[in-house]
Amino acid sequence: MAETEQAPDPSAVLDALNATDSNGTEALNATVKFVASPEGTALAYGGLVFMALLPIFFGALRSVTCSKSKAV
Repeated sequence: MAETEQAPDPSAVLDALNATDSNGTEALNATVKFVASPEGTALAYGGLVFMALLPIFFGALRSVTCSKSKAV
């Protein structure tokens, strides 16, 4: 019968990540690696693009509105 590998206890992983040596360096030797998912990366970049374009659009709209009122 083959043994199945079980996931580590989340609290033990967090304790290991939060543990530090006496000199302030991490006690964990990079055994846990967090990898970003494609969905999360797309959401982050999409949010950045949206937050960058929103002020540009409203600033341009405000500029056009102001220039129309001064031209009269």
